[in-house]
Order: sequence, then C-alpha cells, then structure tokens
Amino acid sequence: MTVNDVIFGTINSKEYGLYPVRVEIETPKVKRKTIDIAGMDGELDLSEALDGVLRYYNRTITIRFQCFAQDKDYILLEQKCKNDLHGKRMKISFDTDSDYYYIGVVEVEWASEEVVDTATININCEPYKYKNYKTIVERDIKVNNIITLVNEKMPTNPVVTVSNQMTLSFMVQDREVSKTLTGTTKLTELCMLAGEYQVKVNGTGHIKFEWQEGAL
Repeated sequence: MTVNDVIFGTINSKEYGLYPVRVEIETPKVKRKTIDIAGMDGELDLSEALDGVLRYYNRTITIRFQCFAQDKDYILLEQKCKNDLHGKRMKISFDTDSDYYYIGVVEVEWASEEVVDTATININCEPYKYKNYKTIVERDIKVNNIITLVNEKMPTNPVVTVSNQMTLSFMVQDREVSKTLTGTTKLTELCMLAGEYQVKVNGTGHIKFEWQEGAL
C-alpha cells in the first residue's frame, strides 16, 4: 500500500521528519473453533455457534519510514516520536483511505543508518477499521413506516432516539421482535451484520438511528 501521509491521532508523521516508504496492513485472521468428531467426515465448525457472528483476531500494521531531516535533528526527532507514540493506544489514518481510521497500540523502532535514519512502526490494531463518522438515519413518522438500515460489515447495535413513544418491529434469526421505546435507547436486540435491515415503526414523531460502521 502506497501512502503519502500517516496520521497518528492528530500528528502527521512528517512532523518527526518521517516519510512512509512502505505500509503493510495484515488481514485479520478468523477466530476458528472446530471439533473433530469420530465417525464424521471433516470437522464440526463452532466458530459462529455462540451468537451467529464470526469473530476475528487483532491485525498488525507495519509502516516503514525514512527520516529526511538535518543530522543534528535526528536525536531530538527520535526522542519526540517515541515520547508521543510508543506504547500508546490511538487512532491511525492514511490519506489514501481517508474515510476510515484504525485503532491500535503503537511501537516505534528507530535505526541510525549511514545515509538516512529509518523507523519502523508496528501497530497492534483492532480487526475492523472504522468509518470517520457514525451513520445516521432520521425520519418523521406520521403513523407507520418501514425504515431500511444498511450496515457495511462490523457487527453493531444502533442507538435509537424517538421524540414520542414508538414501537419498533424487526426480524432476529427468523423471528419478529417488537420493542417499545422512549427517549434514547441502544437497541441491543438488533445486532446488525453486513446487509440491509427492515425496521417497522409504529407511532408518530421523529426517530433517529445512529451506529458505527466498520470494514475489514
């Protein structure tokens, strides 16, 4: 992956004189649970048995930099970089994927070379990258409405805010669930995976759905 700018929190790596030359983003490995049963071909896969959701391990991002600075500044830049970043959990974003950010713990390794100093930054990241802004769907409800919610990938529960009492109905594992809401509620009964979800709304007033989307 080729990038020009790497942002750690709010700090561009160029503030340390570091310019990225190579970025490697690992695909998160699936948390796979299988059981070998005698008399059965293959294995019994229980990876989604608990809640029907496939889970992933953390992923590693490795970024290699060259430091373009005056020789006299190398030590101070290295010190500042390690003080600001090393061992800290923070947001990481790239200019070539600017709609998303990662969250992870940063480790900095700085090496003095004959021609130019180099740095390697390894990040132990959560498996999903997150959209910069939460997704919001709002409607004015007169009597009954069907609202479509679309989620990209990461399992998530929408937070629902209603101006008046309303009853929501939606499908969960082939059965219809109804929930009467007032005020603001995290809808734990509705775990949205990738795809579309139809929510029937009975009532009058204003309703807002808000949720965090993530992608692999």
